[in-house]
Amino acid sequence: NMRITNGKVNINGLEYSEIQLAPLASTNLLVLTSGTTSNRYFGKFQFKVSSTKLLPINFLDVVNYLRGVVGHEMSDYYPIEALKAQAVTARNYALSKIGAEAAKGYDFDDTILYQVYKGYDDRLKNVLRAVDETRFVVLLHNERLVETLYSAWHGGYTEDAVNVWGNSIAYLKSKPDTFENDPWPNGNRVFS
Repeated sequence: NMRITNGKVNINGLEYSEIQLAPLASTNLLVLTSGTTSNRYFGKFQFKVSSTKLLPINFLDVVNYLRGVVGHEMSDYYPIEALKAQAVTARNYALSKIGAEAAKGYDFDDTILYQVYKGYDDRLKNVLRAVDETRFVVLLHNERLVETLYSAWHGGYTEDAVNVWGNSIAYLKSKPDTFENDPWPNGNRVFS
């Protein structure tokens, strides 16, 4: 059990500015439990206090990171080729975001602000297969890593990068998505 006392990480009654945990073997997993939720993780961890909260930082390789992302961005029952496409997309996205939150002591977080990451789940057999079968595969445009942006829902039409960020990107153009069949849950809105 870890908790915060006097602005420090407290474990077994001793206070530390930070704690680092590393597995004895690379195949070992660390189980983190918060409330009733437990997740299993590969890699090393650093625990420190940030804004009065305990901040766990997971240090791991890209393959094990993707094993914890793809199954939380898509379901394991999706077709294997769709899961492979998501694995490549998630890999590109992660590689393009390395250092995005460096000032906070990590590359990026585990939320929808980047990619949902919840550690390793060995029950996601198709996800694990998709990540393993696309190992080392990335998308390039003009020999540069593509920033692969994606979302769970976009209303059936993508937006042109120039309208979002002010600069044109050849592979981020507005177009209809004929696979998006879900209606917008908040009703139609018109903007000028």
